[in-house]
Amino acid sequence: MGDLRLPQQNIVIVTGRLTKDPDIFTTEGGVIIASMYIAIDNGYYDKNKQEWIKRTVFTDVKCFGKAAERVQERLKKGYAVSIVGKLQFDQWEKDGEKRSKLYIIANSTQLLTKVEKLTNVNQKEQVNTEEVPF
Repeated sequence: MGDLRLPQQNIVIVTGRLTKDPDIFTTEGGVIIASMYIAIDNGYYDKNKQEWIKRTVFTDVKCFGKAAERVQERLKKGYAVSIVGKLQFDQWEKDGEKRSKLYIIANSTQLLTKVEKLTNVNQKEQVNTEEVPF
């Protein structure tokens, strides 16, 4: 088994709803970052109880550059979105306590909610975030 090589893949595809409007900020280096928090329904059927059990997973999503600007313009709290991206794991220490966070870096964000107010915007337009600074 020492010769076994697994492909290195880090791909995440999720659909969910924004729990609040995206937060936008700019780094000292001038990179625009959009930070979103989405709720992903993840239910299952419990055979013993004979009912559907609803579970919701909450996760952070970040995108960068022009894609972040588009996210700010087009996405709002409650909108359904499809996210394709990769997992990112950060660790740091604050006040002597070790902390960590797992989140998604979006490569593309697709609006799934039909929004009548949008003009000159294709609701299925994919936002490319290949401008990730790392």
